[in-house]
Amino acid sequence: MPQKRREVVSLSYCPRTCVGTTYYAAAHRSASVLAQFIVKGFTYGNTRLPQKFVQSLGNELWQSYHTFGFVRHPFHRLQSTYAYTATQTKKHRRRSLTNWTGTNNDQFWKWGFVKAYLESDGFSAFIRHPLWLSSPLARPQTDYFYDGNTRLVKHVGRLENLESDFATVAKSLQLPTWELGFENMSDHGSQHDTSQGLGSDLGFVYDSYRSDYDAFGYPKTP
Repeated sequence: MPQKRREVVSLSYCPRTCVGTTYYAAAHRSASVLAQFIVKGFTYGNTRLPQKFVQSLGNELWQSYHTFGFVRHPFHRLQSTYAYTATQTKKHRRRSLTNWTGTNNDQFWKWGFVKAYLESDGFSAFIRHPLWLSSPLARPQTDYFYDGNTRLVKHVGRLENLESDFATVAKSLQLPTWELGFENMSDHGSQHDTSQGLGSDLGFVYDSYRSDYDAFGYPKTP
Protein backbone atom coordinates (compact mmCIF):
# COMPACT_ATOMS: atom_id res chain seq x y z
CA MET A 1 0.00 0.00 0.00
CA PRO A 2 2.10 2.91 -1.17
CA GLN A 3 1.66 6.24 0.55
CA LYS A 4 2.74 9.60 -0.88
CA ARG A 5 2.43 12.74 1.19
CA ARG A 6 1.40 16.00 -0.45
CA GLU A 7 -2.29 15.59 -0.22
CA VAL A 8 -2.05 12.32 1.67
CA VAL A 9 -2.90 9.68 -0.93
CA SER A 10 -3.31 6.00 -0.20
CA LEU A 11 -3.22 3.47 -3.01
CA SER A 12 -4.61 0.32 -1.44
CA TYR A 13 -3.98 -3.21 -2.64
CA CYS A 14 -6.32 -5.56 -0.77
CA PRO A 15 -6.17 -9.25 -1.72
CA ARG A 16 -9.53 -10.67 -0.74
CA THR A 17 -8.25 -13.35 1.58
CA CYS A 18 -5.89 -11.18 3.58
CA VAL A 19 -7.45 -8.45 5.69
CA GLY A 20 -9.06 -6.48 2.90
CA THR A 21 -12.59 -6.38 4.31
CA THR A 22 -11.73 -5.05 7.76
CA TYR A 23 -8.88 -2.73 6.80
CA TYR A 24 -10.38 -1.42 3.57
CA ALA A 25 -13.82 -0.72 5.03
CA ALA A 26 -12.33 0.91 8.12
CA ALA A 27 -10.00 3.09 6.07
CA HIS A 28 -12.83 4.29 3.85
CA ARG A 29 -15.08 4.98 6.85
CA SER A 30 -12.32 6.89 8.61
CA ALA A 31 -11.34 8.85 5.50
CA SER A 32 -14.29 11.19 5.97
CA VAL A 33 -12.69 12.39 9.21
CA LEU A 34 -9.67 13.73 7.33
CA ALA A 35 -10.54 16.01 4.45
CA GLN A 36 -7.01 15.70 3.08
CA PHE A 37 -6.93 11.89 3.35
CA ILE A 38 -7.82 10.68 -0.14
CA VAL A 39 -8.28 6.93 -0.46
CA LYS A 40 -8.09 5.41 -3.92
CA GLY A 41 -8.67 1.67 -3.77
CA PHE A 42 -8.13 -0.97 -6.37
CA THR A 43 -7.91 -4.74 -6.42
CA TYR A 44 -5.77 -6.56 -8.93
CA GLY A 45 -7.85 -9.68 -8.45
CA ASN A 46 -6.74 -13.04 -7.22
CA THR A 47 -5.09 -14.11 -10.47
CA ARG A 48 -2.57 -11.25 -10.42
CA LEU A 49 0.12 -10.54 -7.86
CA PRO A 50 1.60 -7.22 -6.69
CA GLN A 51 4.99 -8.03 -8.23
CA LYS A 52 3.46 -6.97 -11.57
CA PHE A 53 2.39 -3.67 -10.05
CA VAL A 54 5.89 -3.05 -8.69
CA GLN A 55 7.33 -3.78 -12.12
CA SER A 56 4.90 -1.36 -13.79
CA LEU A 57 5.86 1.44 -11.37
CA GLY A 58 9.56 0.72 -11.40
CA ASN A 59 11.53 -0.38 -8.36
CA GLU A 60 13.02 3.07 -7.66
CA LEU A 61 9.60 4.75 -7.46
CA TRP A 62 8.19 1.87 -5.43
CA GLN A 63 11.03 2.14 -2.91
CA SER A 64 10.33 5.87 -2.51
CA TYR A 65 6.86 5.09 -1.11
CA HIS A 66 6.07 4.22 2.48
CA THR A 67 4.62 0.79 1.80
CA PHE A 68 2.80 -1.44 4.25
CA GLY A 69 0.38 -4.34 4.42
CA PHE A 70 -1.47 -6.53 6.89
CA VAL A 71 -1.52 -10.30 7.33
CA ARG A 72 -3.36 -12.70 9.61
CA HIS A 73 -2.76 -16.10 11.16
CA PRO A 74 -2.89 -18.68 8.31
CA PHE A 75 -5.30 -20.95 10.19
CA HIS A 76 -7.75 -18.14 10.94
CA ARG A 77 -7.43 -16.99 7.35
CA LEU A 78 -8.63 -20.37 6.08
CA GLN A 79 -11.41 -20.49 8.67
CA SER A 80 -12.56 -17.08 7.48
CA THR A 81 -12.51 -18.17 3.83
CA TYR A 82 -14.57 -21.25 4.67
CA ALA A 83 -17.11 -19.19 6.63
CA TYR A 84 -17.29 -16.63 3.81
CA THR A 85 -17.91 -19.37 1.25
CA ALA A 86 -20.66 -20.88 3.41
CA THR A 87 -22.37 -17.50 3.78
CA GLN A 88 -22.12 -16.68 0.08
CA THR A 89 -23.40 -20.12 -0.90
CA LYS A 90 -26.55 -19.56 1.16
CA LYS A 91 -27.08 -16.14 -0.44
CA HIS A 92 -26.65 -17.44 -3.98
CA ARG A 93 -28.94 -20.39 -3.33
CA ARG A 94 -31.70 -18.06 -2.16
CA ARG A 95 -31.53 -15.81 -5.19
CA SER A 96 -30.90 -18.46 -7.81
CA LEU A 97 -33.78 -18.69 -10.28
CA THR A 98 -32.98 -22.26 -11.32
CA ASN A 99 -31.20 -25.28 -9.92
CA TRP A 100 -28.52 -23.99 -7.49
CA THR A 101 -26.09 -26.78 -8.43
CA GLY A 102 -24.78 -24.77 -11.35
CA THR A 103 -27.13 -24.99 -14.33
CA ASN A 104 -27.84 -21.24 -14.45
CA ASN A 105 -25.69 -18.29 -15.50
CA ASP A 106 -24.45 -17.41 -12.01
CA GLN A 107 -20.64 -17.55 -12.25
CA PHE A 108 -20.41 -18.15 -8.51
CA TRP A 109 -21.12 -21.86 -8.93
CA LYS A 110 -18.26 -22.24 -11.40
CA TRP A 111 -15.54 -21.08 -9.01
CA GLY A 112 -13.26 -23.90 -7.89
CA PHE A 113 -13.35 -23.07 -4.18
CA VAL A 114 -17.18 -23.06 -4.27
CA LYS A 115 -17.22 -26.50 -5.88
CA ALA A 116 -14.76 -27.63 -3.20
CA TYR A 117 -17.14 -26.37 -0.51
CA LEU A 118 -20.15 -28.13 -2.05
CA GLU A 119 -18.23 -31.40 -2.31
CA SER A 120 -16.87 -31.27 1.26
CA ASP A 121 -18.56 -32.37 4.48
CA GLY A 122 -16.85 -29.76 6.62
CA PHE A 123 -13.82 -27.52 7.13
CA SER A 124 -11.33 -30.40 7.33
CA ALA A 125 -12.37 -31.83 3.98
CA PHE A 126 -12.58 -28.38 2.38
CA ILE A 127 -8.97 -27.35 3.10
CA ARG A 128 -7.75 -30.68 1.66
CA HIS A 129 -9.92 -30.60 -1.47
CA PRO A 130 -7.90 -30.42 -4.74
CA LEU A 131 -10.16 -27.66 -6.11
CA TRP A 132 -9.48 -25.52 -3.06
CA LEU A 133 -5.75 -26.21 -3.12
CA SER A 134 -5.57 -25.17 -6.79
CA SER A 135 -7.65 -22.01 -6.24
CA PRO A 136 -5.92 -18.60 -6.37
CA LEU A 137 -7.56 -17.92 -2.99
CA ALA A 138 -5.40 -20.66 -1.48
CA ARG A 139 -2.15 -18.83 -2.19
CA PRO A 140 0.02 -18.15 0.86
CA GLN A 141 0.24 -14.54 1.96
CA THR A 142 3.95 -14.52 1.15
CA ASP A 143 2.94 -14.56 -2.53
CA TYR A 144 1.54 -11.06 -2.01
CA PHE A 145 4.34 -9.72 0.17
CA TYR A 146 7.50 -11.24 -1.29
CA ASP A 147 9.22 -11.46 -4.65
CA GLY A 148 11.48 -14.45 -4.10
CA ASN A 149 13.35 -13.65 -0.89
CA THR A 150 12.74 -9.90 -1.18
CA ARG A 151 9.94 -8.39 0.89
CA LEU A 152 7.95 -5.89 -1.17
CA VAL A 153 6.70 -3.66 1.66
CA LYS A 154 8.51 -1.81 4.43
CA HIS A 155 6.06 -2.54 7.22
CA VAL A 156 3.97 -5.68 7.79
CA GLY A 157 1.24 -5.46 10.41
CA ARG A 158 -1.03 -8.15 11.79
CA LEU A 159 -4.80 -8.24 11.79
CA GLU A 160 -4.56 -9.49 15.37
CA ASN A 161 -2.85 -6.19 16.31
CA LEU A 162 -4.75 -4.02 13.84
CA GLU A 163 -5.22 -0.97 16.07
CA SER A 164 -1.64 -0.72 17.35
CA ASP A 165 0.04 -1.72 14.08
CA PHE A 166 -2.02 0.73 12.04
CA ALA A 167 -1.24 3.43 14.61
CA THR A 168 2.46 2.79 13.91
CA VAL A 169 1.86 3.30 10.19
CA ALA A 170 -0.18 6.47 10.80
CA LYS A 171 2.53 7.90 13.05
CA SER A 172 5.22 7.30 10.43
CA LEU A 173 3.05 9.24 7.93
CA GLN A 174 2.38 12.03 10.44
CA LEU A 175 -1.32 11.23 10.40
CA PRO A 176 -3.66 11.17 13.38
CA THR A 177 -4.80 7.75 14.56
CA TRP A 178 -8.38 6.58 14.83
CA GLU A 179 -10.29 3.48 15.88
CA LEU A 180 -10.57 1.11 12.94
CA GLY A 181 -12.84 -1.60 14.32
CA PHE A 182 -13.61 -4.91 12.63
CA GLU A 183 -16.03 -5.58 9.78
CA ASN A 184 -17.82 -8.73 8.64
CA MET A 185 -16.43 -11.01 11.35
CA SER A 186 -17.02 -14.75 10.90
CA ASP A 187 -18.11 -17.34 13.45
CA HIS A 188 -15.49 -20.11 13.44
CA GLY A 189 -16.89 -22.08 16.34
CA SER A 190 -18.62 -24.92 14.46
CA GLN A 191 -16.14 -25.65 11.69
CA HIS A 192 -14.39 -28.70 13.17
CA ASP A 193 -17.11 -31.28 12.82
CA THR A 194 -15.34 -34.05 10.89
CA SER A 195 -13.24 -37.03 11.92
CA GLN A 196 -9.99 -35.25 11.00
CA GLY A 197 -10.06 -33.18 14.20
CA LEU A 198 -8.62 -29.81 15.11
CA GLY A 199 -5.09 -31.07 15.75
CA SER A 200 -4.86 -32.66 12.31
CA ASP A 201 -6.17 -29.47 10.69
CA LEU A 202 -3.59 -27.34 12.50
CA GLY A 203 -0.80 -29.63 11.35
CA PHE A 204 -2.04 -29.70 7.76
CA VAL A 205 -2.32 -25.91 7.54
CA TYR A 206 1.09 -25.48 9.17
CA ASP A 207 2.71 -27.78 6.61
CA SER A 208 0.83 -26.20 3.68
CA TYR A 209 1.53 -22.59 4.67
CA ARG A 210 4.92 -22.93 6.29
CA SER A 211 6.21 -19.90 4.35
CA ASP A 212 3.61 -17.69 6.06
CA TYR A 213 4.41 -19.02 9.52
CA ASP A 214 8.13 -18.49 9.00
CA ALA A 215 7.93 -15.09 7.30
CA PHE A 216 5.43 -13.48 9.67
CA GLY A 217 6.37 -15.23 12.92
CA TYR A 218 3.05 -16.90 13.71
CA PRO A 219 2.88 -19.84 16.13
CA LYS A 220 1.42 -23.11 14.89
CA THR A 221 -1.57 -22.81 17.25
CA PRO A 222 -3.52 -19.51 17.01
